[in-house]
Amino acid sequence: MKVLDLLLANMGITLEQYLLLATALGSLMFMAKDLRLGCLILFFMVGIEFLVLYASGRNYHYHLLVLLLCVVLLTVNLLISYSKKTNMVV
Repeated sequence: MKVLDLLLANMGITLEQYLLLATALGSLMFMAKDLRLGCLILFFMVGIEFLVLYASGRNYHYHLLVLLLCVVLLTVNLLISYSKKTNMVV
């Protein structure tokens, strides 16, 4: 773990930003298949990381921002799928 800490410190990336970047890249595979599935997986993974970072007292602001953005994306996705189903104009 010391090598990873040294590498991240040299690049100027904190551990919280590294976790968020790894999570976003991991959920990108699922977003390529289906946007709703990828957003759900990103939402759950970032939510768990947010809770862990919040409980440990670390910087959780980036995760909170991404969590709220996922909620907005999922809401817009739900509205679009509902409008297609009912022929409602959005």
